[in-house]
Amino acid sequence: MIEATLRGRFVTVYDKRSCIYLVENGFYGRPENVYKIKPMQEINPPLYLSLYEALYLTEKNILRVKTPEGKEYTSSELSKIASQTYSNFSIKYMVYKDLRDKGLIVRPGIKFGCTFAVYKDTPGVVHASFIVDVRRERDKISPEELLRAARLAHSVRKKFVIACVNEEKGYVKYIAFKRGRVGV
Repeated sequence: MIEATLRGRFVTVYDKRSCIYLVENGFYGRPENVYKIKPMQEINPPLYLSLYEALYLTEKNILRVKTPEGKEYTSSELSKIASQTYSNFSIKYMVYKDLRDKGLIVRPGIKFGCTFAVYKDTPGVVHASFIVDVRRERDKISPEELLRAARLAHSVRKKFVIACVNEEKGYVKYIAFKRGRVGV
């Protein structure tokens, strides 16, 4: 099992072989001073994992997260910390987990103005296939918000997806949008 340390908003992996394993088996984390990981790039520690990634890997029994003093966190403790760190963490994590379980690579979508950027293949080689905005199923979205998101997605050549989460029933529905022209 890979060992890591929680420091603030990130979980840090210091073992080089573990860092390489995480990057080569799902593109988890980001090495220090590396903006985009490229294939065949040398990976050097430390590797920074988001709390989404750390919780997911902990639940999959791949990662063990500890305090700097060596106390191990449970999945529920990590989830509680993440919920205090990120707004709406529980619904965002449901989407993160669902997409990862489908074999997709999920990265932060902040530069696209959304929750996640999702890749079907190697980030750094291919562009994100779609951008995902996470909302509760009961949330409303205005026509202006929808248009703004669709225009942004079109300008960066990505599909725009709204992930609608129903926490009570424990499911996620996806609504994909593609901007097009109306012919006359």
